[in-house]
Parts: sequence; C-alpha cells; structure tokens
Amino acid sequence: MLILQSLRRRKKSSCSLFCWHAQIILPIAICRLCVHFLSLCLLEVFLWCQSLVVLFVNSVIWCRVSTFFFAKS
Repeated sequence: MLILQSLRRRKKSSCSLFCWHAQIILPIAICRLCVHFLSLCLLEVFLWCQSLVVLFVNSVIWCRVSTFFFAKS
C-alpha cells in the first residue's frame, strides 16, 4: 500500500513538473517564433525601403545628369 501511494505521489509530482515545464517552454517557443517572424518582417521592410531609396537617388542623379547634358546641347 505504501509503495502504491509513493508511486502515485511520484506520478503527480512528475506530471505537475511536466506541466510546469510545458507552461514555461511553450511561451518561450512561441516567443522565439514571434521574434523570428518579426525579424523577417523587419528585414523585408528594411530591404523594401532601401530599394525605394536607391530608386529615388538614381532618379535624382539621372535627372541632374540629363539636365546637365541637355542644357549644354
């Protein structure tokens, strides 16, 4: 009888320990996924903004170069 009670206690404690670990590990895993997803989104936005800036700078340079050449002729 005592052996069964000790086994039941161990079962409960291991289950509660597992549940406790699951309560901690699951949010950490979700948080890591969110951070990974957000970093990918921020990288995509950064690259998109960078390409817009490059296009803008190229158009400004092209306008200045074209006005310089067409003004001389």
